[in-house]
Amino acid sequence: MDRKASMTDGADGRNERIPATGSGAGDAMPGPDLRLWVQAQRRARRRFVDVGDRELRRGARLICMDARQRGIPVERMIIAVKNYWMSLRDDAEWQPARIRDDSDYLERLISVLIEEFYRD
Repeated sequence: MDRKASMTDGADGRNERIPATGSGAGDAMPGPDLRLWVQAQRRARRRFVDVGDRELRRGARLICMDARQRGIPVERMIIAVKNYWMSLRDDAEWQPARIRDDSDYLERLISVLIEEFYRD
């Protein structure tokens, strides 16, 4: 069963078309743990709490282990993280300096997620 391509926000803020796949293991969506992880990082960020690298990686490692077992590609995880991150913003956070700072932190989250996904 083929689905139509979906739209997501790209890293540069433009919409990009992501091809959808047919049925199969690759269709699995990231679990609720990924959303909770992103929410926890947003909360910490809002409170100016620096989540240590070790703690950040521990959460990412658990999420990535689950994703690999369920056959979820890292690309789908990245798209979900970006979408979750953007959905958690409030009006006060749409200031140019804040957006730039948040973008840097989002890049850090995604880098950690990719590194942990491919860790042996």
